[in-house]
Amino acid sequence: MRFIPRRFRVALIILLVQLVPAAALAGLAETVGRDFKPLAGVVVMPVDGQYIIDLDAASGVVIGDLFSVVKPGANIIHPVTGAVLGKLDEVKAVLQVVRVKSGYSYVRALDGSSGIVKGETIRRYESLPATFWDYTGQGEATYAELKNALPSLEWQDYRQSQASRPEKGAGQAADATGLTFVFNSDRLLVHGPDFQVLRTYPVAGASVPVAAVAAPVTYAEPVATAAPSSLEARLRALEQQAAQSPAIASSGPYRLDAVPAAGGLSFEASFPGYKNVGNLTGVTTMSDFARNNGQLLLAATDGKDIKVYTAAEALSLVAEADTSYIAQILSVQWWQPAAGRIYLAASTWNGSRVQSAIFELVDARLVSVDENIGYLLGSFDQDADGSNELLIAQGYDVRGFFGSSYYRMELAGGKVTTAPLGLELPRRFPVQGSLFADVTGDGKLETLYIRDNLLYIYQGDRQLYKSPKIMGGSLSIASYETNVNNPRDSVMDYASFDVRPVAVDLDGDGIKEVVAVASERSTLNSPGIGPGVQKSWLAVVKFRGNMFVKGTLGAEVDTPIQGLAMDKDRVLFVASEPASLLGEGGASHLLSYELTK
Repeated sequence: MRFIPRRFRVALIILLVQLVPAAALAGLAETVGRDFKPLAGVVVMPVDGQYIIDLDAASGVVIGDLFSVVKPGANIIHPVTGAVLGKLDEVKAVLQVVRVKSGYSYVRALDGSSGIVKGETIRRYESLPATFWDYTGQGEATYAELKNALPSLEWQDYRQSQASRPEKGAGQAADATGLTFVFNSDRLLVHGPDFQVLRTYPVAGASVPVAAVAAPVTYAEPVATAAPSSLEARLRALEQQAAQSPAIASSGPYRLDAVPAAGGLSFEASFPGYKNVGNLTGVTTMSDFARNNGQLLLAATDGKDIKVYTAAEALSLVAEADTSYIAQILSVQWWQPAAGRIYLAASTWNGSRVQSAIFELVDARLVSVDENIGYLLGSFDQDADGSNELLIAQGYDVRGFFGSSYYRMELAGGKVTTAPLGLELPRRFPVQGSLFADVTGDGKLETLYIRDNLLYIYQGDRQLYKSPKIMGGSLSIASYETNVNNPRDSVMDYASFDVRPVAVDLDGDGIKEVVAVASERSTLNSPGIGPGVQKSWLAVVKFRGNMFVKGTLGAEVDTPIQGLAMDKDRVLFVASEPASLLGEGGASHLLSYELTK
C-alpha cells in the first residue's frame, strides 16, 4: 500500500466523517420514500359506514395508510403546443386504512365525508398536507431530502413549519387530513391525522455536529476494518469451538458450580457452543413455547405476521395466521384453557390503542376467534401442571402503557368474555414478561415479572426480591403518547415487552430456579429504536439459605434473545439479529444446548 502523509490521512478521515451524516440522511429519505410511495386503487363498495378498497398487504398496504379520493378535473393544456400537461384533479375526501384482508382492505373517511361511491379512484399519500417539525435545528437538509423523495405530498415551507411547531412536540397533528414529520436527534416519527405514529425511523448521526466527531481525531494510522459477521457465521464459530472442547461431565442431575463467582451461582452447559435447531422466517421480535399432544410448539412473530413451528431436532412450519390486518404485534402467548384445545393470544398496538386477537390452532391452521380485544393479553400456569390455562387481560394506561385493571378471559360458546380476576397482583404488574411459580419451595405460588430491566419476585403484595438492572432487553417495543389530554405536556414514551422467565429445577434439590433473559445495553441506545443490546445471557436466580442468589446459565450471545423454554434436558432460545438501520439483513435462529447430566 502506498504511503500517505499523516496530515493527508487526518484530512481524509475528517472528510469521511463529514460525509457520513449526508449518506445516512439520504438513506433515511430513500427508506421513507419506499414506505410512503404512491399507490393507485379504487373504491369497491361502502360497508357499515366504512368502505372497501381493492388493495391489500400484497400491494404494500398497512393499517394507518392514507388515501385521497380523487375527483378528476379539467386538463391543463399548453397554450402554444396544445400538449396536455396534467389535470386539475381535486381531493374529494381522505380515507384511512383500518383493516387489511387478503385481496382488499377496509378504510374509513377521516372527515366523515359522504357521497363516496364505488369505482372512484384513490391514491395513497397523494396531494395530502405534510408538515416537518425540526427539533434538532439542523434538519433542513433532511426536510429537502424527504420533499424530494415524496413529491406527491403538499409540503409546507420549512421555515413556516418551524415557526408554527409546538415547543415540546404535540398531542395533535399539524393538519387534520395530513402527515406530520417530527424530526429528533435520534429518530424521525411520522404521525397521521390523529397524531398516531405511522412509522418510526432511527436517525444515524443526523444531529451530531461534525466538529464533535472530528475533534478527537488527532492522528490516524492505517486501520483494517472487517465487515461484521452474520449471526450464522458466529454460530459456526461457536460450533467449531465446541467441537474442539471436551464435554464437561459431573455426577448428579445438573451441575452447580462448586466455586460460585462473586457469591453467585453458575450452571454449565455440556459444551460452550450452541446447536442451531433451525432458522425462523424474518426477524423474530417475540416468541412463545407450549407442549401440545406430545409436540413442542413455537409461535413466533416479526411484528407483522405469526408463524407456528414444531421444535424437535429441527424446526418445521405447521401453521401461520392471516394477520396482515393487525397492527404491530407485540407478543404472542399460548393459552390452553381446556384439555385438547390450544389457543394463541396476540397483543397488538396500532399507535393509539390496543387491539389484541385470539386464534385457535385447529388441524395445522390458526383460526380467528376474536380480533378486536381492547386489552393486553398474558397467559399463566396457575395449577403448576405445565400448561397456561389462565389468560389475564390488562387495560391500557396512557401514563405507563400497562394499566392497573385486570380481568380473567373466558371462552363460552366460542366467544371470548371477561370476568373478575379474583387474584391479588403486585403494583405495576405487567401481563408480559411474567409468570406464577413456586420458587421458594413453600408450596405457594410467587408472582414474578420483568419491568424496566428489573426482575421482581412477590408473594402476595410483599416483595421478596428485586434484581440488578440487567434483566430483559427486547426487540418488541411500543411507542405511545403520554398525557394526550394536555398536548403541551405530551411526550413520546416507550414500553418494552420482555420475554417471560421460566421456572425449572436445574440442580435436582426440589426447588425451582428462575431462568430469565438478561442483557448488557449500549450507553448510546435510543429508546424505541431497538434494544441497543451488546450481549445477552440467561440469568439464574435461586432461593438458597432463606435468600435469593443469582448466577448464569450457559454462555453469552451478542444478539437479543426473543424467546425462552426449558425442554427436558436442553435449553431452547430464539436469538434475533436485528436488521440494519435501513431495514436490511437480520436473521433469527432457534438455538439449543444440552445441560450437563
